[in-house]
Amino acid sequence: MQHDKIGSVMTTDVIRAAYGSPFKEVARLLVDHRISGLPVVDEDDRVIGVVSETDLMTHQAEPSEASKLGYRFRFAVLTPAARRRAAKATAGTGGS
Repeated sequence: MQHDKIGSVMTTDVIRAAYGSPFKEVARLLVDHRISGLPVVDEDDRVIGVVSETDLMTHQAEPSEASKLGYRFRFAVLTPAARRRAAKATAGTGGS
């Protein structure tokens, strides 16, 4: 059985989004390059996260549970999983 190194299947020209990239720019990168996700990098080109098309669909399709509540209590009453979903659903830029 042949065992290849992971580097043999990786690309060196990585499509990425800068932290704070607008939602529409991230969506355009995914569509233009026919990819389902990309890394989000900081100003030093260090990976700080990953955004996927699923994240974008969640943002577009699901009104967050937090948005239905008053500002003062919106995160206090949510479970940790609901807080993560709410953060994804309300995110407007790459990395936030």
